[in-house]
Amino acid sequence: MKKMMIALLACFSLNLSASTHELFLVKKNFNPENILHFDANLTDDCKFKLDNPLHIYWILGNSPVKHAPGFPESSFLVTEYIEKTEDRVIFTNDAIKKVGTLLRNGLTATAGMTVDGKCEAKVLADTNEYGILTLTSIFGDLKTFFGIPYKVNHFVIEGLDEHGEVFKKKINKSLEK
Repeated sequence: MKKMMIALLACFSLNLSASTHELFLVKKNFNPENILHFDANLTDDCKFKLDNPLHIYWILGNSPVKHAPGFPESSFLVTEYIEKTEDRVIFTNDAIKKVGTLLRNGLTATAGMTVDGKCEAKVLADTNEYGILTLTSIFGDLKTFFGIPYKVNHFVIEGLDEHGEVFKKKINKSLEK
């Protein structure tokens, strides 16, 4: 019994040694209450956990429970890591690639301590047309057939530009092949 308590305490303290920080959200017009979250998995000293730097999950409605992406979206969300260091992770996946040339170079997640000692994580998109954007959300306007989504009419990218000004851009791009 004593060994079991020690094991449980060790597992609990391991969970406390790392945290997630929201990077950006993916929203849609179909079931809009269900939101896909991209979070950074960070250690207590604000460094990426290199074995699993990102956590991608659904929040369905008002439930606080995190749900792993299922079929068919899970096939679009398999993360390809281009670079992984303790303070920067460059990544992409098929969903990000489908947004179009604006995000074709992938996304760069960064983490570090602010001047006041708080851990901050964000995701940057290095675009040719608009400079470096701090991404906060991607909205997909989906076309449905009898309630089943089958096409993306357009995306809306939201965040901040290099000067800290609000950025919002509609991208006419379809997921059809």
